[in-house]
Amino acid sequence: MYGRRNPAAFFKALEKLHYRKEIDITKIRLRFIGRFGDEVLEMFKSTDIRNCIEVIGYMQHNELTKQLLLSDALLLIVDESDDSNEIVPGKVYEYIGSGKGVLAIAPEKSAIADLIKETNSGYVAHQSNLDGIADSFLIFYNAHQNGCLLYTSDAADERYSVDLGGRRIIKKQTKKKKKKTEKSIQ
Repeated sequence: MYGRRNPAAFFKALEKLHYRKEIDITKIRLRFIGRFGDEVLEMFKSTDIRNCIEVIGYMQHNELTKQLLLSDALLLIVDESDDSNEIVPGKVYEYIGSGKGVLAIAPEKSAIADLIKETNSGYVAHQSNLDGIADSFLIFYNAHQNGCLLYTSDAADERYSVDLGGRRIIKKQTKKKKKKTEKSIQ
């Protein structure tokens, strides 16, 4: 992240939720993985939600994919260049393919926005739409706080989910250890 592709709007939206006491930042961990420009590194340090931010540098693609699959939700930030309206980077397909919910901060009339909407993969809000970013984040946050994860409808297990406008809320399943019983034959 660098230049116009930065988390400033995302941070402002979360700060707004934090000030209104709609989220508890002690229950959030925001992991940013990759290469970051100096201005973005400064944003990480200066935001009022900095205590919930973890910055991890460059990571090999195979390890990055593992981290993607361990995440509860994914953040996609797209800059507003003329080219970004028509280009869909490979990362977008990886995010959609993970089955995790995506919060995209992107032009609302773009190829990326259309793809996310068509695949029911998450929510899109323009970087100038702080309320839209906040509302979208709040959906993920509330689902997580209620013991659920937000997945795309294609990734949902019908037995444990509730439809939410094309997306599904899935109850987290805890693994129960089964006791093995042995029968002796005499």
